[in-house]
Amino acid sequence: MLSINIRPLAKACKRTSGGVSRIWIFDPDDFSFTQAANNPVTGPQPYSAIVLRNAGSGATATAAIASNAVSSITVTVGGTGYLTPPVVQITGGGGTGATAVASIAGGQVTAITVTNGGSGYTTAPTVTLVSGATAAGGA
Repeated sequence: MLSINIRPLAKACKRTSGGVSRIWIFDPDDFSFTQAANNPVTGPQPYSAIVLRNAGSGATATAAIASNAVSSITVTVGGTGYLTPPVVQITGGGGTGATAVASIAGGQVTAITVTNGGSGYTTAPTVTLVSGATAAGGA
């Protein structure tokens, strides 16, 4: 069984299937590490998860409404550093139920697609893009 070498922390992350053999971490403060339960017989276990925190920031978007529903969302600033699409939160505007998904390319938010326009919107709601966490490795 191969393991992933974590540097500069020098902790191994157990690998369960093919692909990655090493992860080089230059700033460990950008990651959260989940240690697997310690086994009293075999000793310390490798990390069960390594998650990149706060990936991506700075993207903004505005919503438009038509017939009391969110009809479109326009990206006004693409932001930087996105490894996965941020979660799109739609709040306010007097309505409920609107949902949307973001698309990224080159680390920036490039588009937002409305998946459900919701109902009851009398003014354009606020759109907030929340950067998610990305699994970087694990058991």
